[in-house]
Amino acid sequence: MTKKLKRVLIKYSSLFLLFLLNLADSSCKQNEPAYVYQCQDGFIEFQNITTLKFIENLTLNDSLATLVIQSEEQLDKYFLNTRGKFDFSKNTVLAGRYRAANEDAILKQTIKSFCEYNVLYYDIQMKSGMLPSQIKVPFFALIPKIPDNATVQFHVHY
Repeated sequence: MTKKLKRVLIKYSSLFLLFLLNLADSSCKQNEPAYVYQCQDGFIEFQNITTLKFIENLTLNDSLATLVIQSEEQLDKYFLNTRGKFDFSKNTVLAGRYRAANEDAILKQTIKSFCEYNVLYYDIQMKSGMLPSQIKVPFFALIPKIPDNATVQFHVHY
């Protein structure tokens, strides 16, 4: 076998091997869930959602009701006219409603991740209103897609 023929065979064998490795790698990735959120301890960036206002079909026996929404079907169950507003392949919606004794409002929201425990901590800081009145204060956040088995703890405080 000539040197030129050996180099051509080595070159094409290498390319074929790379093709097979790439094919095997891409087939494995298709079986893995495509979560956007890569867990890192600390604060998570999120977007406030202003297009959602009222949560439907939610019984509020306690002062706090919360939702972790992972799909269009779940969103449609609690909100009207929301089809196509969020890309649930890339996002999760955190939502809730707090029953306040006054006309209270949200002062600040933060979301923090604790990877070791697979927990997100959604902190909603309220400010007291002046008028005594029963009010239901909704809160919403759009975050990167999280796994279905992740736990979200909601904490509302003044």
